[in-house]
Amino acid sequence: MKKPASVMLTLVVLMVVAVTVAGAEDAPACNGLMKALEKISVDSPGYAEVLELAQEQCGEALDRAALVALYDSTNGEGWERRDNWIDETVHHCDGWYGVTCDGEGRVSLLRLDDNRLNGPIPTELGLLRNLQRFHAPENQLSGPVPPELSNLSQLTSLDLAYNQLSGVIPAGLGNLSNLEWLSLEDNHLSGTIPSQLASLSNLRTLVLACNQLSGSIPAELGSLSSLQRLYLEDNDLSGAIPSELGNLSNLQKLELFGNQLSGPIPAALGDLTNLQRLHLERNALSGPIPAELGNLSNLAAIYLYSNQLSGPIPAELGNMDNLYALRLSNNQLTGSIPAELGNLSRLTQLTVNDNNLTGPIPHELGALRNLSWLDLFGNRLICWETTDVLAWANLVRLGYWDYPNPGQLVCPADS
Repeated sequence: MKKPASVMLTLVVLMVVAVTVAGAEDAPACNGLMKALEKISVDSPGYAEVLELAQEQCGEALDRAALVALYDSTNGEGWERRDNWIDETVHHCDGWYGVTCDGEGRVSLLRLDDNRLNGPIPTELGLLRNLQRFHAPENQLSGPVPPELSNLSQLTSLDLAYNQLSGVIPAGLGNLSNLEWLSLEDNHLSGTIPSQLASLSNLRTLVLACNQLSGSIPAELGSLSSLQRLYLEDNDLSGAIPSELGNLSNLQKLELFGNQLSGPIPAALGDLTNLQRLHLERNALSGPIPAELGNLSNLAAIYLYSNQLSGPIPAELGNMDNLYALRLSNNQLTGSIPAELGNLSRLTQLTVNDNNLTGPIPHELGALRNLSWLDLFGNRLICWETTDVLAWANLVRLGYWDYPNPGQLVCPADS
């Protein structure tokens, strides 16, 4: 008969006292403690206190038990590499593949990238109190992201990308105050993005792309002052882009494409002076392109195609000296192509096809000597003479009319 939780707790406490008297990491006593902990519920009164005592007195045993649980849960026999795992003659800090320990003999790094792990992540991994990095991308991990990972207070990097994880993102991950890298890309995660992630003040990279996340982008993410890379593309996110994202002063890459985002592009994004890449394509964004985007002097690529943007192309975009890609196709843009775009000397891609643009193609575009991709079709533009575009020696793709030689632009007779 299973003993009541209160009785088991009393036994566990007595065992912890015995371990303390016997000395740190007394193997028989710690093994008994592990078995006792398995038999009581984490919801039992006093469990947390007993677990803390166990962490102090039997930390290495807890770590080993957590690693064995991972091995058993993810078909360790089928791993690509499993050197010395579950070998009772080898300490887990001294040769288990992918395991690194700190000076206290506690597991600090667990790295099992692309290693054929197959199955759920066990909740026991939450016992690895000193774990700083857990990397297991490109496996076949399934089931939920265990909420117990929120107990890993020393964690700085969590990478579980390219697996088959499902369910919601645990809100408790927002408690990992030391986290700098969080990647859950390309899984089957659903539900909303927890606003609690905004508490990760040290976070530099947040990758939640290629899942089935829905709902809006939490405005609270705008408080992630250390964030440099935000990847939320290819989900089912909807609603407006929060203007609060304009507060991310260290942001370098913002990728929100392939969602169902609507409403205007916030002018506040023009405050992201460190931004290098802006991907907002394949959404349902509307309204004008903010002229404030012209303030982004470090921007190398801006992708706004396949939205419902309207109004003119801002002349201010010609101020972005480092821009190599400007893709505005498949919108509802009107007016003429600004001559100022001819100032973008590094530009290699310019696509404005399938809009409602009118007027002459600016002669200034002929100065874009690095241009290799130019799409202008699907508008009502007036072309120029061939001699104006001889500088396009690198042009390999031209979408205008049907030309046998993309390096030569010859106006049709009815232009």
